[in-house]
Amino acid sequence: MKRKLLLSLLFLATAGAVSAQDYIPFLDNTAWNINVANFGGAYNYAIEQDGTVMQGVNTYAKFVNAGQTDGPEFLVREDVAARKVYRYKDGQDELLYDFNLQVGETTTLPDGKLYNVLYRDSVPVMTGRKRVRIYLLHYEGNIAMNSENWIESVGSTEHPLIPSYELMSDPAITVRCSYTNGENVYNTGLLNNGTPIDCPQVTAAVKELTTFSTSLAPNPFSSSATITTAVALNNASLSIINSLGQQVKQLNNLNGTEITLNRNNLTAGLYFIRLEQNGKVIYSNKVLIAD
Repeated sequence: MKRKLLLSLLFLATAGAVSAQDYIPFLDNTAWNINVANFGGAYNYAIEQDGTVMQGVNTYAKFVNAGQTDGPEFLVREDVAARKVYRYKDGQDELLYDFNLQVGETTTLPDGKLYNVLYRDSVPVMTGRKRVRIYLLHYEGNIAMNSENWIESVGSTEHPLIPSYELMSDPAITVRCSYTNGENVYNTGLLNNGTPIDCPQVTAAVKELTTFSTSLAPNPFSSSATITTAVALNNASLSIINSLGQQVKQLNNLNGTEITLNRNNLTAGLYFIRLEQNGKVIYSNKVLIAD
């Protein structure tokens, strides 16, 4: 009897260890290269951990948001057992990620809005083992609005430390690559078209600049909008992504200083546009199509 009990306890302990190993932590000497695009151009920055900070009984990893000139600090902690990540804000913990969420479940995020988990799948990364991806969407009436696209151990594909509902206007921010202990894990090229982009880890002290003064007008629009660049494009491409994270349109071989964006059969709602040239994002923004 004692032997059976011992074996049962050993099995449970082993099962718990395997379960814990199935989840890949968000905080593991993690760093990100992000692209920040606004009317003044597109910039690549690094976000790296800068020590730890105690708040009450909890220890937080401290990050500096190099994507903004003022560089506010972000304090982040992770409950690995619960698969949740918290951001310390206004004197209390705020849920940043919950990787336990399953398809069909709903959750209320710190913006006070109810989000539906539309899908949970996996995406390829540079290290070989795939990572869980969770997509959440908030509806206002029948119109899809705010969305969150989370990848295990990487965070949001827009900004790892700022929810997408806090990035509704310029500058538009996207994660180019993420790193764990200096090793490239997430690569936006691998995820989007299967070909990894050249993405050496940029330190927080370095800023890479692509000078493209770009504008989009009108926004919102109902039939068409025009993207204007100060520098002539050369074989650029424009992707339009819907609120489900799906690419719904792509324009290739774009040249000159103006791009006409026609609505065609796109339904009303929030979209994300990304303009790329020579493997780099030179402009990105959120655009609202209205009836």
